[in-house]
Amino acid sequence: MNIKPRTFTYGGRTFEVRAAAENEGWKVRVFENNRPVTAVVYTVSHENQIDAKIQDLPVDLLQELMRLAQSDVEQGRVALL
Repeated sequence: MNIKPRTFTYGGRTFEVRAAAENEGWKVRVFENNRPVTAVVYTVSHENQIDAKIQDLPVDLLQELMRLAQSDVEQGRVALL
């Protein structure tokens, strides 16, 4: 599965939210100029994603994590490095 990065601008800076596949699931992080800009790493396991699809939840957990990572930066809930 190829997940497209989310690009957004905040405070005059341009950021990119990326998702990377790992053995146990997905890791989401915010970058600027190819460097992580927060200490926060968001994760979702493959098992939880499958469970959500089986239960027919109306959201994609990975996409929601990417939106949350962006929102956390925009709302000042996470510190920028």
